[in-house]
Amino acid sequence: MGLGKTIQSISFLEEVYTTGVSGPFLVIAPLSTITNWEREFTTWTDMNAIVYHGSLASRQMIQQYEMYFRDAKGLFIPGSYRFDALITTFEMILSDCPELREIAWRCVIIDEAHRLKNRNCKLLEGLKMMELVCCYLPAPCPPPPPDHPQSVPA
Repeated sequence: MGLGKTIQSISFLEEVYTTGVSGPFLVIAPLSTITNWEREFTTWTDMNAIVYHGSLASRQMIQQYEMYFRDAKGLFIPGSYRFDALITTFEMILSDCPELREIAWRCVIIDEAHRLKNRNCKLLEGLKMMELVCCYLPAPCPPPPPDHPQSVPA
């Protein structure tokens, strides 16, 4: 049974967005949940969310047509993005994508943040190389207190 963490996280970003903090926002999630994240962004917000994943050629296509605005000469305008939120995978962060490191992310959501196991994990090293303003780690519901009837051994 889902706990609604995806929708809660997207609602958080929507609230940040509507209070005047425009992105770019970054969502890092397992590959198996990427389409769910994209669908929920479309359902619950007016933000332009794009998926950044795939082969080098497909990522270059995304960069060319979905990521950046261009000036009259066709050159990328630094700091001007066509998207509000970018959804990607842990693997993209780990693969040392320089194009993601160049963006000053206003907020980052890390789904399945338990992958940040310790200070020396590869994902954390990849995140340290990025410019992050705010990081949100959606957590599951906390366990019941020790004196709760469901947690007391029989």
